[in-house]
Amino acid sequence: MFVKQNMPGVFRGRRHVYWSHCDPAGIVYEPRFGQWLHDLLERWFHEVVDTPYVDFIMKRRIGFPTKTVATTYHSPARLGDVVEVQLRVELVGETSITFGYQAWRIDDHKLPVLLFESTVIRVVVNLDTMQPIAIPDELRVKIAEF
Repeated sequence: MFVKQNMPGVFRGRRHVYWSHCDPAGIVYEPRFGQWLHDLLERWFHEVVDTPYVDFIMKRRIGFPTKTVATTYHSPARLGDVVEVQLRVELVGETSITFGYQAWRIDDHKLPVLLFESTVIRVVVNLDTMQPIAIPDELRVKIAEF
């Protein structure tokens, strides 16, 4: 479960690494990280944009499919770790938003360790036509305030 911690321009969430996240070696199975990034994005919509992600999808028929993902791994996340994922908005285009993420191993007795960095470009689309649309003004305002 993610827990919000306020800091201007950065949205953070912490998650414990459980057995269900890991491969038999006790290392987080890589596709889990993408799920964690998306989970944090949905919480960002709810808490920062002040409109639940599901409302954009189901009520407004506006989607945010991923166009590009680039990830660099620095250190493995292991069973029992506490991982803090940080989200930043790096670039706002006409029809796309670029999010930057970092994930850190958090240990109260040691310095944080960078696990991975990821850049995700999401295109704003009309879900009925799957065509790009301009970022809604109210979303653009919330991003600027963030």
